[in-house]
Amino acid sequence: MINKERFEAAKPYIKGVVGGLVLAPIIAFSFGWVVTTGTMNEAVANAKVEQLAAVCANAATAHWTSENKEMAALEGWEHRDERENLAKRFAVGLPGNEAIQDDVIDECGDLLDT
Repeated sequence: MINKERFEAAKPYIKGVVGGLVLAPIIAFSFGWVVTTGTMNEAVANAKVEQLAAVCANAATAHWTSENKEMAALEGWEHRDERENLAKRFAVGLPGNEAIQDDVIDECGDLLDT
């Protein structure tokens, strides 16, 4: 009889432990509290793209302004081809992975538009 009473008294705690063991990983992964290899690789690739694009945009801006041209001449939808060509010229010489080259060019062109 005593064991049954102990079991009945411990039932809520047992349910809480089992529920916690099931829900904790689900919540942790849902909110991004756990870093997996995939998310880490994606974060590293994004950081590389951002940094290489910033270098590309700085070099392209310096080149553009050295020719006595205004940066405003690159703004807007109608000048996207010119921005892309300028970004390609300065992104190609940057050290980095060939797989992210297109992303660097896109990001560099976006930075030139601002």
